[in-house]
Amino acid sequence: MASDDMLQVKAAFDGLLQNISKSRRHLLYQQIGRELARSQRRRIKAQQNPDGTAFAPRKPQKKPKREH
Repeated sequence: MASDDMLQVKAAFDGLLQNISKSRRHLLYQQIGRELARSQRRRIKAQQNPDGTAFAPRKPQKKPKREH
């Protein structure tokens, strides 16, 4: 079911993108990429997984032995 919904959305967007000039499409892709990167930075800064759950705590790091 979900794949059918995605196919319908993809078909609708493909139709819309064909009506946009190549240069406008390029700008649109740039804007989408920038916003995606921005949202990923915010999510990582907030320590959240894509599903909204918190990151698992890091494992304790072993300190290297110092040689004198």
